[in-house]
Amino acid sequence: MLRVKCFRKGKVRNLIDEKEKLLIKKAMSNDLAAFETLIKNYEKLIFNYAYKFMGNVEDAKDISQDVIVKIYKNIQSCKDDKNFKKWVYTITGNTCIDELRKRKNKNTLSIDMDIETEEGTLQIEAESKELSPEQAFFKKESLKNIGKAFQALSPEHKEIIMLRDIEGYSYEEISEMKNITTGTVKSRISRGRNKLKEIILKMMEQNKI
Repeated sequence: MLRVKCFRKGKVRNLIDEKEKLLIKKAMSNDLAAFETLIKNYEKLIFNYAYKFMGNVEDAKDISQDVIVKIYKNIQSCKDDKNFKKWVYTITGNTCIDELRKRKNKNTLSIDMDIETEEGTLQIEAESKELSPEQAFFKKESLKNIGKAFQALSPEHKEIIMLRDIEGYSYEEISEMKNITTGTVKSRISRGRNKLKEIILKMMEQNKI
């Protein structure tokens, strides 16, 4: 009689977590092979985050490479392996902000789309529910317009909205990642959302969307 051993999702998740913790520990000990295996699990996450932030593929690729180098050089400063993913987000966000500050007058355009790479498809836009062709078209156009307005935000407002409204982190998690109080997080999110609304309204008045 054939017996199949089944694992609950929680147990599988724990096995994955333990495997990642071991990779992080080895990477901290300058195990290059372990680092390469570890970073492969985060390459798409880093690229997607950088793409949403920067608004184009080439910049996202450059930022991703910079982030991977920074992670390799500073991995020993990640004290808590449970929060490794948050640490990666923090490095990626800070790298994007630094780059945007260097080129304040350079405009970028964000368009939600699927990016084909040698490693496969990177899905930028979240999966949508079943829509008619007409509904899908108008939804896509709306997302493009919001993307244009989003790219006009300051780097700080852009990051805080991405962490909360796109990546779904809690106020407390963002507070920990950015080393600011939850009150400051809420204030920045509120200001960022209001600024986004102002930009959208202004673009509408100018018939740019």
